[in-house]
Amino acid sequence: MNTITKIEAEYTLNKSDVNWNTIHNWITTGQDKNLNIELEYFTTIPEKYLTKYAKILEEIENAMPIEIEEPYYKVTTEDLRMEEQEIEKANKKVLSCVTLDEDENIIGLNRVFIKNFDLKTIRQWQIGVVKEHQGKGIAKWMKADMYKKLFEEYPQLESIGSDTHPSNKAIINIMEQVGFKYLYTTKE
Repeated sequence: MNTITKIEAEYTLNKSDVNWNTIHNWITTGQDKNLNIELEYFTTIPEKYLTKYAKILEEIENAMPIEIEEPYYKVTTEDLRMEEQEIEKANKKVLSCVTLDEDENIIGLNRVFIKNFDLKTIRQWQIGVVKEHQGKGIAKWMKADMYKKLFEEYPQLESIGSDTHPSNKAIINIMEQVGFKYLYTTKE
């Protein structure tokens, strides 16, 4: 039996620390470099994307650094629909941003977790881009566009929390450029 050690570095982005120049630059650069790619937002996964969404979420999660020998995360369309129901019952929602290529394939995914009863803090949940589209600024574009949208649509929003594996230097660098500050590291 494999033992999974989960190590996470916790970060926070306070509204007063947002680097708006970086946000606007990443949105503009992302759009300019990826002319055939569109962003789409939703809180309920459209049926036409459900299978593709499950596949990319599984791929993103299994690409995360963890100390086991084989992929550990399995996502089905049924899991996603059940997750949506459970989240809604708890008066919460997941806002998803997907990047779509010209054939409507999902090539990137950004999910944030919103508690409808506490809109002062929102949680960056999962983000990733399929391997063949990495290095094109798509993750930066999705993050920047999502944060801009959140701070505009939720004026009471004070901070966005996020975590990542301490070895994930690329995402830590991205977070710090936007204005995230390191808080602490946990180990389970």
